[in-house]
Amino acid sequence: MSAVDLQKQKEQVLRSIDHAFTMISSLRKDDLIVVEWNDACGFRNIRRITRAAYVTNAKNSGFYYGTYEGHMVIISQFTDFTGNLTYEGNAIPVGCIAEITVKPSPHKPHKVPKKVIKEVKKVIRQSQGLPVKIITLYVKIPTS
Repeated sequence: MSAVDLQKQKEQVLRSIDHAFTMISSLRKDDLIVVEWNDACGFRNIRRITRAAYVTNAKNSGFYYGTYEGHMVIISQFTDFTGNLTYEGNAIPVGCIAEITVKPSPHKPHKVPKKVIKEVKKVIRQSQGLPVKIITLYVKIPTS
């Protein structure tokens, strides 16, 4: 590979990173987003190195949390039943981001009713601190 080819690739990567930061700069915390990005990948036992061998397209969705040390953080799940907010999500290197799409955001529940928190704390006390998963199922009962 020539120095000219490497320079062109470098310029393309820098444009891609600049585009990613431009997209991120328009986001607000808690925006619901879909992020298309290129993940690292490994391969083995292949006969030819083709694009399919070294490119892994990935897509994640969640709520935009922020950008830290070159990584965009999105939250896919959070819980707050006991007053201690916990998160699940992804940290995606900005240099790997290809596209960001903002989706119309459904209501994001920030507060759990006090009655629910009280019931959950009671269940946790009764379980002696063992992990508990509480599932609420709403069922419409026919009235005929």
